[in-house]
Amino acid sequence: MRYAVLILLGLWSWAEVMAQVNEDFSDGELHHNPTWVGTMEDFTVNAQTSLQLDAEEAGTYYLSTENNLCDSTEWLISIQQKFSPSANNYSRIWLISDHENPSRAKGYFLQLGETGAEDVPVLYYRGEGEAFPVIRCSGPDIHTSSSHRYRIVRKKGGEWHIGTVEEGIFHEYGTGVDNRITNTKWFSITCQCTASNTDKSLFDDLQIRPVEIDTTPPEVVYVSVKEEDKLQVSFSEPPDPISATTIHHYRLTSEARYPQEVEMTPETLNDVTLLFHPPFIAGQDYTIEVKGVKDRIGNEIIPSIHHFGYHPVGVGDILISEVMADVNPAPPGLPAVEYIELYNNTSEMVNLEGYHLSINNRDMAVADSYPLLPHHYVVMTKQTIGQDSTELIIAELSIPNEACTIVLKDEEGSPVDWLLYQVTMHQESKREGGWSLERIDPNNRGGGEKNYASSQEEKGGTPGYPNSVADNNPDHTPPYVVRTAMRDPETIMLFYSEAIQCVNEQEAFHLPPQYSLREITIPEPWECRLSLKITPPLQEGEVVTMTQGEGIRDYNGNPCEPSPVKVGLPGQATTGDIVINEVLFNPEEGFYDYAELWNRSAHVIDLAGFLFAEYDTLSGKPYNWQTAVNMPYLLFPGDYLLITRDTTGFSRRYPTAGRAPLLRGAYLPPMPDHAGSLALLQRHNGAVMDFMTYHSAMHYPLLFNQEGVSLERVTKETWLSSGELNHFGTPGYANSQRLNSKEATGTIEIWPKVITPDNDGRNDVGTITLFSESLHEVADIYVYDRAGYRIRKLKENVLLSTESVLVWDGCNDKGRVVPPGYYVVVASLRNRFGMLSPLRASIAVGL
Repeated sequence: MRYAVLILLGLWSWAEVMAQVNEDFSDGELHHNPTWVGTMEDFTVNAQTSLQLDAEEAGTYYLSTENNLCDSTEWLISIQQKFSPSANNYSRIWLISDHENPSRAKGYFLQLGETGAEDVPVLYYRGEGEAFPVIRCSGPDIHTSSSHRYRIVRKKGGEWHIGTVEEGIFHEYGTGVDNRITNTKWFSITCQCTASNTDKSLFDDLQIRPVEIDTTPPEVVYVSVKEEDKLQVSFSEPPDPISATTIHHYRLTSEARYPQEVEMTPETLNDVTLLFHPPFIAGQDYTIEVKGVKDRIGNEIIPSIHHFGYHPVGVGDILISEVMADVNPAPPGLPAVEYIELYNNTSEMVNLEGYHLSINNRDMAVADSYPLLPHHYVVMTKQTIGQDSTELIIAELSIPNEACTIVLKDEEGSPVDWLLYQVTMHQESKREGGWSLERIDPNNRGGGEKNYASSQEEKGGTPGYPNSVADNNPDHTPPYVVRTAMRDPETIMLFYSEAIQCVNEQEAFHLPPQYSLREITIPEPWECRLSLKITPPLQEGEVVTMTQGEGIRDYNGNPCEPSPVKVGLPGQATTGDIVINEVLFNPEEGFYDYAELWNRSAHVIDLAGFLFAEYDTLSGKPYNWQTAVNMPYLLFPGDYLLITRDTTGFSRRYPTAGRAPLLRGAYLPPMPDHAGSLALLQRHNGAVMDFMTYHSAMHYPLLFNQEGVSLERVTKETWLSSGELNHFGTPGYANSQRLNSKEATGTIEIWPKVITPDNDGRNDVGTITLFSESLHEVADIYVYDRAGYRIRKLKENVLLSTESVLVWDGCNDKGRVVPPGYYVVVASLRNRFGMLSPLRASIAVGL
């Protein structure tokens, strides 16, 4: 009988002792480790480090080495015979022998070769007289030239098992019992040959070692849904095919039904696949009982019940948990090896078979088959990292240092996670390399750059282990439209702040009644955009406002804000339609230059293809052109657009900027801190739309520090420093310095007129708005009581904007709430030439 057993997990498990004989002939000699005796001159170790017969004439030749292992023993040896065996051409492997010379020995030998055309291995016993066959094997067929790795096992009591090993699998060809000899002294190889076969017998990789009998029953390692109607059951060792494919050995206890079919999984020996009908229901949990399955020795499984669920893998289930992109300099405590770590964020095993990783559209397979257990990590790397982490070696893995798009796709090509990696996502001190980028909250499925941070682990990363920055970081922010574009008169493109999905087309958008929505298309989610097909087509210059419903959500389930979205078919821009409205040319450390554009025209303009350049005022020509906007971008009348290289920390530096529309990238030409120029051009005709020149002397002269202070356009010729109460910049929204439409020379407005600072959430503070003219440059703002005593300093030496806003909470300088009564807010105004008339307004404090 022939059947297969996995060597590592099958018939036997090895005792933890050194092999009695272990000879691979790699030392090229026969005199040491182990020592061989016999007709030594007739054997050689060839160039391939195999033992080879090398006799000069026909005859019988042998080699012997000492061995005392007999019972519970395994013999392994590779044998190649480059001839057709016969009565005069064969090999004998003496497994048990009492003499170093086989011709005088009693014992057992395996003979490879005999007269006839159906040669198979035969185990012989020889006592005082001639040899007698004990076991005639059913294979392998060796009647012609053959090469096999033989395995012979003898248990206590003289039970023999004979077979071959092919690709790690033991194929048994013969069994029998003979216990007439129970001890041994020698192991021998004998070659009988004719003159034409004196060098055609080769031997290699001899091992003689003790074994222990396997009495351990198989166990279910895990169960996993492969498809909606297929369940994979994985065992701790290869099961017996007959018992493993018996339908009634598996029962869904939750529904009291059996599989319709059971088959061995071809790719692995430890797994079976169960086919169920009707199929599993998505989102439902199940239990299955497994019993009656045996291993290939006959050990029967202990009946067990296992829980599983059918939860198809979706976005955020298998996560890109950590990325090590730049390993120059090397990490402090890790090898200089790039890696990407995956994390199973589900309670089910997920097989990564068929999964692919894409880096900048360069596709690579993740694994032929790899079961990623629930809440476990696996590290994808080009070469091993160590650290006792589980690794998948991907030879072509290469991660750009600065920026790349990393996408993980399942076996059907659907994305399950992605990361738009930017080196600026690292904290500034770790951007030079040697540190991984780690995910903060695995349950924040949309992720985004706010859910990643530089590793805090002193080694530089945590490959295969929980992230050092792990923390709760939920996303409750609704997605919103950051820009719009028109592909054609009936195709609208909307670009979002994060990845979005359409969960209900009927509740996605609400258009004016004269328009109807024909189709919604969302391409790859990491592109954060969708397209709408509408009818009838838009006309040039026409602007349509639509609102978003709850049908568009991010991957954390947050619906879009029901805010209006403007779309329109753009017209042709002319000089002066789009102007440079604000510039920052001397940023604080860690920030970048920026320029703000403003659509001062009455029509929609697509900024795609607009250019920035430096401007030569002598020749009136631009130079050093650079793309300002490299994508479709509709700028509507009166709207602003901020263009800068990076906005890391922007919201902290300019908190009033909020969701200011912006484009990030290396779009600006050099802007020196002292003086320079900036021009805006159209690519298709080179027309200069606007230009400005700047000098540090254009700033307010009494500024203590010009770093981080922008220049704002008041008129074509007039530029002023941005106001202090606007954090010295208004990127992406109306300037703090602009022509005041009020006819008054300056006023203070306070709302509400009566405040009650009792912390009840109603009228607790007063909002003070100071409207000033251009001659008002600096102010000291105080609160006085009715007796004329100053009780509170609100602000001193504040650089004013056209509208400056601050708040009084009803407290004095000691932080105590003032008594009820009337108070006066006074703004003492001045400019570089001296004091100006103050402004006053009253406010009451109630109970």
